[in-house]
Amino acid sequence: MKLFTTIKIGYSKGIYGCSGEYFITVFTYKKGLRSFKFKGLYGAEERVNAVMQKKGYKDFYNGVAYGKLSGEDKNFFWTENQAIDFINNGFDYERT
Repeated sequence: MKLFTTIKIGYSKGIYGCSGEYFITVFTYKKGLRSFKFKGLYGAEERVNAVMQKKGYKDFYNGVAYGKLSGEDKNFFWTENQAIDFINNGFDYERT
């Protein structure tokens, strides 16, 4: 069965409020589990999840606590568009 979950890891804050939200998507793969991290705003996780569902994956909820991220923590996340491109190109880790 093809399953996935997207977990909100944290957020960043600027002068005018939230400046980014940070997520990790964990999904089943041929040999077990894989994951990728991405960032976005205003429904990014819903848009990435929609692409996963379009690829035949079933979403399962996995709630966790999260907090504010700052500095170097934010550098390890793809953009929302990079996450969608990764999904659409068959989870090609060689391209990342």
